[in-house]
Amino acid sequence: MKKFVLISIMLIGATTSLLFAQTNFEITVIDSFKWNSSIGGGVEAADAAEFNGSIFLSYFYSSNASNKRYVFLVKKENGIYSIDTVATFIQDYFSHTRATAIQIESSGNPWVYYQYGGDIFASRKVNGTWITDQIVSNLFISGITTLDGVGNEIGLFYKGATSEAQTSYGLMFAQWKNNAWETKVLYEQPGDLRDPRPSALQIGNDIYVSFITISGSPDSIIVHVLKENNGNWNEDFSDVVVTQLGGVYISDRGMLGKSGNGNVFLWREYGQSDSGESLGWRLFEKDVNGWHRVNLVSPPDGFMAWPQGSNLTITNNGTIVMISEANGFDPKISWVKPDGTCGLNEKLPYWDWNPFMLWLQDIVTVNDDIYIYYTNGAPGNYDYPVTFKETKININDLITDIKSEQNNIPGTFNLSQNYPNPFNPTTVIEYQIPNVKTQNLASQLVQLKVYNLLGREVAILVNEAKQPGIYKVNFDASSLSSGIYLYELKAGNFTRIRKMILLK
Repeated sequence: MKKFVLISIMLIGATTSLLFAQTNFEITVIDSFKWNSSIGGGVEAADAAEFNGSIFLSYFYSSNASNKRYVFLVKKENGIYSIDTVATFIQDYFSHTRATAIQIESSGNPWVYYQYGGDIFASRKVNGTWITDQIVSNLFISGITTLDGVGNEIGLFYKGATSEAQTSYGLMFAQWKNNAWETKVLYEQPGDLRDPRPSALQIGNDIYVSFITISGSPDSIIVHVLKENNGNWNEDFSDVVVTQLGGVYISDRGMLGKSGNGNVFLWREYGQSDSGESLGWRLFEKDVNGWHRVNLVSPPDGFMAWPQGSNLTITNNGTIVMISEANGFDPKISWVKPDGTCGLNEKLPYWDWNPFMLWLQDIVTVNDDIYIYYTNGAPGNYDYPVTFKETKININDLITDIKSEQNNIPGTFNLSQNYPNPFNPTTVIEYQIPNVKTQNLASQLVQLKVYNLLGREVAILVNEAKQPGIYKVNFDASSLSSGIYLYELKAGNFTRIRKMILLK
């Protein structure tokens, strides 16, 4: 069965977008649905891959009307989308759709992997018909990923319990050999591995996979890179960060990517301490001389936290591009140029509907065009409209736009994420005011207020006219209790709201 959807495209340029002053972009609606929070609904767990200029997407789609969950495969070729139904499940309250992954073999045939509850399935198309195998059954699984890039191996990695007793956990590799699936444990330890999905790629006959572990005494977050060549797996690289866990959730991720010249890159994000320190980042490269750390030049505040997607995306000119958001909040795109220069943009066009409920899914590049996939709406509210979208933007236009804006009076309004976040008890909020005349606005009055989740105003930080420029405000929350707060900037016709976390 094939599902057809209505696709609409908007071309927005400098004259029609206040949020994105100079750069042209395209937004395409791939699908739309209504969310019913009683059992979920809509698009989940999308994964993207590029092959010979075509883009493939795998994702779950939940239908509240039919009480079913579908696995869909989208192919975009020459600007035209087609959607195939790969598999169908009867949804219930106990089995959860956790992940999908997609791999393209050298012939161009897609393989779709998906996790439903404690089971992992693999589907491939043979003579126009989807054939499905069950790879894993009744195990606790925390994430799956497949091999990025076209090579000689068909397979996927997953993390979870190595037995039904769940006394130890490991990183496993399921490989398609001789028309059957073979599974092996690559790494095992008592307790649990970290939640984030592994990241994997293949270059010729070499396969790389990265994953995160935690060790104690001292508390350490370790990113491992394993390499396979001719059936032999060995640790190729590791990086250790000592931190204070203190019961606070530690955000950590290791993501692999490969450049056009065949070099391997590893991006790692490591967590915050119990005192609420900001996140840190490290970038490593493997070239003909082995692994070495890349110097990051002036990463801005809020540069990269909670990265999304399966792997690092690297453009033709060697720029690494990443997308991030935290539980539907604060979506952004960050990049690292070949010379280590870092950049950040929080004014992308996916602010066009509701900045609070935007769930980034994955990102791919075709030449120097970036394609970002996300759901946009308000999950959690009954019968609320939500859309599954694609945004296309050229990386060279994006970097040029931000550079010109940094060297002049701001061309747009903006409210940045506070830092540090979480904080105790003080934090800094930065906002920018453009030349008001260019925005055709009636007033220069600026208001910056803080609210609790009930919508009650708890602080007024700014309430006065402001000249064009970039401003920083210190917020002292000593009198407030721990929790999530919202801060809102209003200026003329512009309104922006962000979330911050007070952790005492």
